[in-house]
Amino acid sequence: MPILRLLQGSPYGPRDIDVMTKAYEEALHLLNVWDRTTPVAESIAQQIIALFSSGETDALLIARAVAREFAPIGNIKRDDASSAEDARS
Repeated sequence: MPILRLLQGSPYGPRDIDVMTKAYEEALHLLNVWDRTTPVAESIAQQIIALFSSGETDALLIARAVAREFAPIGNIKRDDASSAEDARS
């Protein structure tokens, strides 16, 4: 999983890593990205870490923001990034 590889040796604790991992998994789901070995999956992980580092700590908000940003390359429209999660709630 790219996000765990990127977080190796980072100053983040287990709770932080858990939030980022949940955000990563949710963003991948929203974007229909199943292959975690692709450059897209790594870019998503990098963006998750950047958003978390900027102060956002809510996994769902991070995932939705990243999904909206990456939606043009995924199989969903930008508006679906929010509505897909709303339907699952």
